[in-house]
Amino acid sequence: GANRSAPAPEPTEIEAEAALRVELPHLLAAAELFEMHGRELSDASGEPLLRVLISRGMVREAVATATRCLSAGLALSPSVRTLMLANRGRAHPMLHDLASAQADFDAAIELARRHEIALPLVYSRLYAQSIAHINLFASLDRLECGANVDLARV
Repeated sequence: GANRSAPAPEPTEIEAEAALRVELPHLLAAAELFEMHGRELSDASGEPLLRVLISRGMVREAVATATRCLSAGLALSPSVRTLMLANRGRAHPMLHDLASAQADFDAAIELARRHEIALPLVYSRLYAQSIAHINLFASLDRLECGANVDLARV
């Protein structure tokens, strides 16, 4: 048979996290350069970058990156577009913007349903539940306190 070398082992999550800690500033600079030169983040790189930004607490950057990718008319696959909407939806509540989060989740769920893509649909529905929970707890707090408490602003 043919002499084939085994593929290189995948990095562990810890190794990947360590590499991202070092490389994130370079990834952000590259994304900015792409934008300045009229290029776009690809189908393969845009959504993972959002996840990294959110996990690092760089929520404003995640929203801005998603907004640029989604509004630039890029030829993103329905799956990636759905996941980008859902990730931007995840970021909005961290910026006290529940209405935008709900709009993104609604758009993501509708897109996933229309294209019958199961994993992005489940992902979107899962995170959309966070808005329902925030609203439920805000309602319960208002009942308990007798006050008009807005937990999204706390």
